[in-house]
Amino acid sequence: MARSVRCAAVVGVTCLVLGTLGLCLYNTLLYTFVTKMMVLQEGSFIFSFWKDIPIPIYMQFYLFDILNVEEVLKGGKPAVEQRGPYTYRELRNKTQLQFNADDTVSYVNMKRYEFVPDMSVGRENDTITTLNIPAMVRAGKTIPLLYCLHSCFVQSID
Repeated sequence: MARSVRCAAVVGVTCLVLGTLGLCLYNTLLYTFVTKMMVLQEGSFIFSFWKDIPIPIYMQFYLFDILNVEEVLKGGKPAVEQRGPYTYRELRNKTQLQFNADDTVSYVNMKRYEFVPDMSVGRENDTITTLNIPAMVRAGKTIPLLYCLHSCFVQSID
């Protein structure tokens, strides 16, 4: 019995000493580990993940196809059908890397988009007729201005 108590005491003291050392050295060890792993230089662990992102980035687009184009051109209300999703994968790559003397990195971020037919409902070359919303907003702001200028000009002539 005395032997097992002594053994338990030795194990307890050893765990206490190691735990105290671990708590004291935790921040130092963690900082050293993180700074070694996260250094952004060619050949480092994180460099390949940073340069070419391995996680796929997808973008899905839904569009509204106008079914009654002739009526809309005559001023009618558009009848629309939702089309999509049209899915694209964004591929990012950093090029023209330059490691500077002040521990910074200069680069050009290249983005490329690839159509993903397996995740899309339509094809990339589908024909869709839709409204040009920015042009309509611009026209909506311009037409009252032109009307105002026309009214002022006509009144000034009279």
